[in-house]
Amino acid sequence: MEKRVMMMMMMSCALLKMRLRVFETTILQGLSDWQRKLQLKKLMMNLGTEK
Repeated sequence: MEKRVMMMMMMSCALLKMRLRVFETTILQGLSDWQRKLQLKKLMMNLGTEK
């Protein structure tokens, strides 16, 4: 019984780590997109083409 509980806990931990990695990747991709848009906006402002 104890081994089964430990295995379930280990599997739960592994699943949680996997979900956290997916969440972290999603956040970093969103941040990266936002940073690119901000850099483009700054560049356009510097070039005087923004309306």
